[in-house]
Amino acid sequence: MIVLHQFDSVYGLPNASPFCMKLEGFLRMTGLPYRIESVHDLASAPKGKAPFVDLDGERIGDSELAMRALERRHGIDLDRDLSPAERAVAQAFRVMLEERTYFALLHERWIEERNWPLVRDGYLGDLPAPVQDAIRDGCRVRIAAQGLGAHTPEEIQELAISDIDALAAWLDRKPYFMGDAPTRADCTVHAFVCNLLGGPFVTPLRDAAQGHVNLVAYNDRMLERYWGRSAAAG
Repeated sequence: MIVLHQFDSVYGLPNASPFCMKLEGFLRMTGLPYRIESVHDLASAPKGKAPFVDLDGERIGDSELAMRALERRHGIDLDRDLSPAERAVAQAFRVMLEERTYFALLHERWIEERNWPLVRDGYLGDLPAPVQDAIRDGCRVRIAAQGLGAHTPEEIQELAISDIDALAAWLDRKPYFMGDAPTRADCTVHAFVCNLLGGPFVTPLRDAAQGHVNLVAYNDRMLERYWGRSAAAG
């Protein structure tokens, strides 16, 4: 049995971490049996972050590396019907979301003053205030190291909104991100779209995502098919 180690679900989202939701979404899409163990201390995490999996005695960190290991182990290829060019497009969108959009989302939640209390209480409510502030400062360091931290909040939002617009343009009228059938890309894309649309956060990124009817419908479709829930139900 695969053991998925991830953060607890909060804010009515399948998971407020896009990476945790991505990996569990992959397990749901492939039908691989698994059980969840909640992560409260990252000291035992193989790369110091969640999610990670235990697979036949091997602990594998990072959502992407865990998915690749599972694909090799079980002979899975969700992209078997895609051309090499389509696979390249899917990879480019994944990297865009994980290496830029994510840090804008992190900034909106952890750094923007209007949202910080929601994150603090949702994730860190049991910790002393100095520890909460230290974790928040660590997020600042990560965002600065990625490069977005050099920009103003308005510039960060502008760049992230262009990512959201690109997602909507590529999705167009397709039911799934790469066409008529779900593929590997949907694990990542849906995790981010759901997190952009859901939760209690007030952000321009949420407004931008809600402004694309196709992204809202896509989120509803994926939630119903793989999570057995509606966006309205949370």
